[in-house]
Amino acid sequence: MGISSFFLIFVFCIALFHKVVHNISNPLEAWLTFLSSDDPEQIVRLVNAYPEFLDCYQDIVKFRANPKELISMYSEALLILDRNTSQLMIEDMQATIAQLQEAAARKDDIIAQKDSAIAQMDDTIAQKDNAIAQMDDTIAQKDKAIAQKDALISKLEAEIAALRHR
Repeated sequence: MGISSFFLIFVFCIALFHKVVHNISNPLEAWLTFLSSDDPEQIVRLVNAYPEFLDCYQDIVKFRANPKELISMYSEALLILDRNTSQLMIEDMQATIAQLQEAAARKDDIIAQKDSAIAQMDDTIAQKDNAIAQMDDTIAQKDKAIAQKDALISKLEAEIAALRHR
């Protein structure tokens, strides 16, 4: 249901109220009478029953006599509304920025923790690489020793073979 439909229903209800209600017996009827009646007798009855409406009618009379004042008041109201809307938007943006900054800080903490874990893993890998390098050196030394012993064995076998053929 759009605003225009709501407005039509509202106008219809006020017009119907104006035709049905003749006595003003509660504040709701007083407001509906204020919104729907331009009959001087009914306005007098309303103001006598609810004197707080007298100021409203006096303002209406002033505005009819000086419409520029109404336009000025309306412009001031719009200016205040614009300021309030701008302030609300600024506050909403500041809240969003604060939330984004908190989220970024949390992500920075997570990244720092992961960087720390990576650094620890890098240290562990470096230690293991050093251990592997030491083992490779040990293997190379043992291979060299084995090669020397194999050469010695071959030499000795050759000497044995030469001695047997003699």
